[in-house]
Amino acid sequence: MKKALCISTAVLFFTTFPLPQASWAAKAYTTDAQEIPMRSAAGAQNRVLLTIPKGSAVELVKTNEWTQVRYTPPDGKSKEGWVQSKFLESRPSESAAIKELKGENTSLREQLQEAEMARAALAQREREVSEKLTKLEVSYEELKGGAASYLKLKGEYDAARATLASTQESVQALIQENQGLKFTRTMYWFALGAVVFFAGLLVGMWFRRKRKTGPTYRL
Repeated sequence: MKKALCISTAVLFFTTFPLPQASWAAKAYTTDAQEIPMRSAAGAQNRVLLTIPKGSAVELVKTNEWTQVRYTPPDGKSKEGWVQSKFLESRPSESAAIKELKGENTSLREQLQEAEMARAALAQREREVSEKLTKLEVSYEELKGGAASYLKLKGEYDAARATLASTQESVQALIQENQGLKFTRTMYWFALGAVVFFAGLLVGMWFRRKRKTGPTYRL
């Protein structure tokens, strides 16, 4: 329904506002009756350069009974030649209007598809960036937690090192004290042995002297 309405509107427009006559119009259209041979010069006896499809647009160069036109085929390479003026019209035929509308519709659909693809690509890019941002936020929170744990562990480590140093100092002090006690005990036993030795020596000397000076009993 919409397609038929567009075609009818286009035909009505071109009917209401016709183009100038082919004798001086900058553009004309071939009829729907048949394909038009474009010749190398004015006259049916001249060589056919190519055949212009029905309802095609051409640019006018010179016009009379024969009209010199410039036609651009689908390959984009423009060519100039001569066609009979009776096969040219000042406004596009219905088939030409439909063809142009189809072309415009195809172009619009292609542009719409490209825009949709671009939108989908942008949406995908947005999702990827959002996922990366979420991961970065998680990593940031983990780093914050890790930093707090590191600071806590470092504090505990420093405290443990201080305790270890204090303990080592206490151990060294105990070792020195123990060595002092061992030396004192050794000296004690040495002194005690010396006292016992001298006491024994004195007792021995006393008994020896007593034996020499004391009375002698005979039986």
